Amino acid sequence: MATRQVDGGSESPGSTGAAPNTAFRGMLRGARILSDRRGFALEFQDAQGRATSVELPHDAVTLLMKIAPNIDAALLADEANLSSSLIAYPVHDWNVDSAGVDDGVAIFLRTSALVEAAFHFSLDDARTFHEEFGRSLRRALDARQRGGKPPT
Repeated sequence: MATRQVDGGSESPGSTGAAPNTAFRGMLRGARILSDRRGFALEFQDAQGRATSVELPHDAVTLLMKIAPNIDAALLADEANLSSSLIAYPVHDWNVDSAGVDDGVAIFLRTSALVEAAFHFSLDDARTFHEEFGRSLRRALDARQRGGKPPT
């Protein structure tokens, strides 16, 4: 398996260190934590069946989490000829619980595509979220009772 470490580390044998002049095309097949626990590797397979691993530092996870929803929205917008604003995914499973040792509340969400996210609210933020969520829920229920018509 060819390996390329991003972030100034060593590269696979025979590599010149120069950036390739063509884009790699392949399928993402998985990910793994590096043995030194300082990063992770994304595992790809090209059209000829060759495996390639791209090693990234730990802080790349945050960047991927930030850009993935925008990429998904833009690609889906192109397919359906829609706006590329962020997508509100249907929640398939959820859980709300006290946050353990910290004052606060944690909410865990899972989409039908099994994408998971967890968020922590301070008690004050949880109270505000609860109030706003309640107002939005009442508006949605009122609209349903009116047959989907907005209030006049």
